[in-house]
Amino acid sequence: MFWQPWHGKARLARGVRKRQSRMSLSRLLRNIFSNYALMVVTGLTGFVVTPILFHRLQAVNYAILVFAFASVAVMEALDLGLFTALIRFVSDLAAREKNAELRALVSSAFYLLAGLGALGTITIVALSSFLASYFQVQGTPDAPGHLVLTLIGLSLAFSLPSAALRGLLMGCQDFHLVNALAIALQLARAATMVVLLYAGFGLLPIAALFPAAAFLELIGLLAMVRRASVPFRPRLAEVNWASLKQIWGFASLTFVEGILTRWFFQVNSFLAAKLLPLPQLAILAVARRFPQALTELSIQTLAVTYPMVSSAAARNDQAALERFLIIATRNILALTLPIAAALFVWAEGILRFWVGSEVLAGTPVFRILLVFAVFAALQEVPLTLLYGVGKIRFSAALSLIMLLAGVGAGGWVCARYGLAGLAITFAGIQAVATLLLLDHALQVAEIPWRQCFKKAVAPTLLAALPMILWFGLWYQFLSHSLAGMAVSVVIGALLFCGLFVRLVVGPEKPNWRIYARKLLTEID
Repeated sequence: MFWQPWHGKARLARGVRKRQSRMSLSRLLRNIFSNYALMVVTGLTGFVVTPILFHRLQAVNYAILVFAFASVAVMEALDLGLFTALIRFVSDLAAREKNAELRALVSSAFYLLAGLGALGTITIVALSSFLASYFQVQGTPDAPGHLVLTLIGLSLAFSLPSAALRGLLMGCQDFHLVNALAIALQLARAATMVVLLYAGFGLLPIAALFPAAAFLELIGLLAMVRRASVPFRPRLAEVNWASLKQIWGFASLTFVEGILTRWFFQVNSFLAAKLLPLPQLAILAVARRFPQALTELSIQTLAVTYPMVSSAAARNDQAALERFLIIATRNILALTLPIAAALFVWAEGILRFWVGSEVLAGTPVFRILLVFAVFAALQEVPLTLLYGVGKIRFSAALSLIMLLAGVGAGGWVCARYGLAGLAITFAGIQAVATLLLLDHALQVAEIPWRQCFKKAVAPTLLAALPMILWFGLWYQFLSHSLAGMAVSVVIGALLFCGLFVRLVVGPEKPNWRIYARKLLTEID
């Protein structure tokens, strides 16, 4: 008779596992779609606002704005790696229901980052005149370059403490709360910017929008964290600086890797500002808008998986890590290759219709940066795995090599061959680094290259080849109008999606649950 209660418990356990699996898939889909919604809004607002900014501010003022963004992006690395570390450790503490430790950790990080944000703002203000003079972005009497730097630098006082709150929400897998706020702020800022530009306002009021938006983001996040899976409110009474010791080793490596990577992504702007006329920096900024959005698309997609990888690593679930690396590599390639192929073929038409003939000189740069973007997007897969398992020494060392190569080789090539040479150099560095990172991650996950190619790369390439052939034939023989480009891209995308789903899912009946499960959680 003893087998009956055991059998009942086994069935109950299987039922719990099935419900947890459904909940996990449901949460994963919700977070991914919410990230995609943010990505769509970000892409659309950038698509609409960029040509308006370029024409209303003119190339020189637009270049000054771009340079100020790059300077502040470099300073945002002052988070000491706490943002990424918080996602990993919050997910672990939340899974073990150690809520008191979680709140102490996040409160400590919040107040530390608030202090670092104030320090970063002071640093930008103090260096603004020197930076504007050294990089020759002095601006005009109506919009001095150092004042633009100062205004945008004020954002640091609010964006750094906001990083702690985002780390909490993402660690709790409440991405939809972060994304809802980000979408609202993106739309409000873009609308305000357009109104100001058409009302005749110049560069300084546009620059002032960014610290205002950062302040509103901080207020909004303080409201959102009260609705998190683990409700939170930063309290000085809960600050425990000793709690930061448990994450300091990982955070310090994250800080090194993060700051070097951030500098690598921004250093081409500084090189162009220093070595080329300012209108060339403006062309570079326009040319990389689409490639940058392509990289951001992959980052948003993989962001939801980071806490899941951390949880799997905490459980020593090697099978889950293997599935992640194969599935994520396959799906990121499937996401980026079709978009990159369409943009590459139609690069000249896109720039002409989007901004105007004055930026057509950036067409080769646009195409080269698309290659850069595909490898930068793919790099996020091994990075997510390595961050999740806490093994990032290799990526930190590689980031240092990338930065040194970018500054040395990039500066030399830029001075001799201009923007195109600079873009080729950075694309080559990124491609080599991505392959090295992927090789290291495959070793960590104990996956041979042959299996990775067969399960992740081959299905995407097989589905992409007919699509690329289609784009090439249309470009050679059919219409180059805006409508023609749209028809070409839609048909090519449908062709790719149909072949890719067929190769990955197989001859299954049309059912979105089956498709979602096989595409996101299973390997044949």
